[in-house]
Amino acid sequence: GFYTFTTLAPGVYTVTVTAPDGYVFSQPNVGSDPTRESDADATGVMSSTTLASGDEDLTWDAGLYRGAALGDRVWNDLNANGVQDAGEPGVPDVTLTLTGVDGFGTTVSLTTTTDVNGIYTFTKLVPGVYTVTATLPDGYAVTTRNAGSSDANDSDATTSGVIPAIMLTSGQTDLTWDLGLFQRATLGDRVWDDLDANGRQDADEPGLPAVTLTLTGVDGFGRTVSLTTTTDATGIYTFTNLVPGVYTVTVTTPDGYVVTQPTIGEATGNSDADASGVMTGITLTSGQTDLTWDAGLYRGASLGNLVWDDTNGNGVQNSGENGIADVLVTLTGVDSLGATVSL
Repeated sequence: GFYTFTTLAPGVYTVTVTAPDGYVFSQPNVGSDPTRESDADATGVMSSTTLASGDEDLTWDAGLYRGAALGDRVWNDLNANGVQDAGEPGVPDVTLTLTGVDGFGTTVSLTTTTDVNGIYTFTKLVPGVYTVTATLPDGYAVTTRNAGSSDANDSDATTSGVIPAIMLTSGQTDLTWDLGLFQRATLGDRVWDDLDANGRQDADEPGLPAVTLTLTGVDGFGRTVSLTTTTDATGIYTFTNLVPGVYTVTVTTPDGYVVTQPTIGEATGNSDADASGVMTGITLTSGQTDLTWDAGLYRGASLGNLVWDDTNGNGVQNSGENGIADVLVTLTGVDSLGATVSL
């Protein structure tokens, strides 16, 4: 980058630099050392200088830089794991603001929005140190930061949507600054008295109030979750404000009740709990409301009474007629689930 003009006659001279394509002139006359500062103005022209006989003045420098760029993507992190997985869409129309101080010492404030694919860029930046802040859309929260093994695919923002301390150098294009967003999820539905124990919510079968349900699992942040709720007067329950993840719901069966048999192959209106009251493998994604998790309960029924010695043969249990022990009694039939019973 050194240049010299030699064998000059004494006189008054001006040096003009022609900037290469893509380059811009740095701020002139910064600092206190004239041998290290840039002397060219924004058009590449340096102040005139007078040379006397035998002068050697090697202090005329020109600093050039190329505009920098930063950006990348705001996406809907469906499983809230902080990584851009295949199929996770971008979030359009998110406002991002770039602030900071450039190499000239100038305070910078710029705004842009994401395109239909969630992509954003800030271009033609003077090298400097910058911060990008997202204005979070209503209903969205920021996913976990710096997850996974690739900086190109993780989320870089704090929980308030700030990506801090981005240092850009001349000509640098840094498209690794991503922001993962998610919406809270909800699951639930109903616990009901399955009067005929067929595993289906038939008309007029009432909900069971005050039944305790516990939600456990691991959310997309890798955190263990344990929450408890109870059914309302109509048997309805919900777990709300959940981070996407994989969950299990367990019903605490009220005294005297038994969990009905799960009804396989029906998405709604069926019982989903196993014999111990557990509904497992519930995967929730960003913004999902899944109100299909029902539990049917019933109370066991009884029948029977007395085999007795009808001494007078009149078919009536008269006083003094005793029961007969060790008589074999067999019950057969078909229960509400279609199972053959023989006891």
